[in-house]
Amino acid sequence: MKRILFCDDEVKITDGLRRMLRRQRKEWDMVFVNSGREALEAMAKQHFDVLVTDMRMPGMDGAELMLKVQAMYPGTVRIVLSGYSEVEAALRAVPVAHQFLTKPCDPEVLKSIVQRACALHALLEDSKLQGILGGIDSLPSLPKHYHMLTKALADPEVDVEELASIVEQDAGISLKILQLVNSSFFALSQTISDISQAISYLGTNMLRNLVLGVEVFRGFKECDPKVAEAISKEQQHALLVSRIAQKIMQRMDKDRTLSEHAFIAGMMHDIGRMIMAIHLPEQFNETNRLVEKEGGWVFPYEEKIMGVTHAEVGAYLLGLWGMPYPVVEAVANHHHPSRVSARRFDALAAVHLADSLAYGIEGSDVEVIKATLLDGPFLAGFGIEEGYETFLEDALSVHETMSAGTV
Repeated sequence: MKRILFCDDEVKITDGLRRMLRRQRKEWDMVFVNSGREALEAMAKQHFDVLVTDMRMPGMDGAELMLKVQAMYPGTVRIVLSGYSEVEAALRAVPVAHQFLTKPCDPEVLKSIVQRACALHALLEDSKLQGILGGIDSLPSLPKHYHMLTKALADPEVDVEELASIVEQDAGISLKILQLVNSSFFALSQTISDISQAISYLGTNMLRNLVLGVEVFRGFKECDPKVAEAISKEQQHALLVSRIAQKIMQRMDKDRTLSEHAFIAGMMHDIGRMIMAIHLPEQFNETNRLVEKEGGWVFPYEEKIMGVTHAEVGAYLLGLWGMPYPVVEAVANHHHPSRVSARRFDALAAVHLADSLAYGIEGSDVEVIKATLLDGPFLAGFGIEEGYETFLEDALSVHETMSAGTV
């Protein structure tokens, strides 16, 4: 049974949550407290899978509470509950909150968010890994992207498309922006997975505050040169995959949402490798050493060493941060798409195919790719048995456009 801790200084709020969630008692062991101090006392006595806390509380507010929980109990999922008028104040919670909810909160939305958070543990059974990932407040990013963005934001005439073209080059910045814009602070009727649209909803002023004033970006300037080089290669590959996946999806299905999901999933598909480079350096270096010595792809060595691959690692964090389920699913399974019973060509299929095409363009042996990386039977289910050749022209076109600097 999952343990959920609810914290709000208003007794009527916690009483209302208790009544609202009465039916969940068979699935959740719930505790309700009225201060940050009481929350920490409760957590010292027993483990909690999820913390849902109010933002504004006397004494210790929600941001301070989550900062302490992040340090002491990183494996606990942290969800902030706040008012619609507190968006600017909520920026303080961005570095330490996994997800954001607003008052009054729809009971079904709250149940869904908490259930998804609990279900994520199935991706990673290793509690140590859960703790490491739960404690992450930002993703590896390159200083050059940060500096490009701050320079652009200093221009009062900068437009959304110019900002989006910079943000799309960096998975870490992109993910933080998508995390915030998809929070219920914005009360949007649909999930946003398009960077331009996300920036439009945030607005230039809030983006400026997020980038310049929030501690989540503090690590950008302190990046080890070797790590920076590894991250740079990962980001270049990810951007190529995202563009190819988007083009493939546009050809296969005209649904714009599917195309956006394919682009974001492509951008994030190897984010687990970036996480490993910073937070699991021993495993990252060992898997690279084995690839150099034995050959082959990195993910089988990861599974041998850690019991999971970068795909599950990345998907776990994306799920924690509230990314759309199709994106999380595509990232988790992009090397093993047959684990998903797919009835429609979607982001998972597009990213799986785009990843193999990108490796071919980057110089890997095509026959080896087809034999060891490409899941032929999975693609055959969509009538594209010769998937690699079918979309190679599209992939080369994307690569040429990117090389010319027009994307």
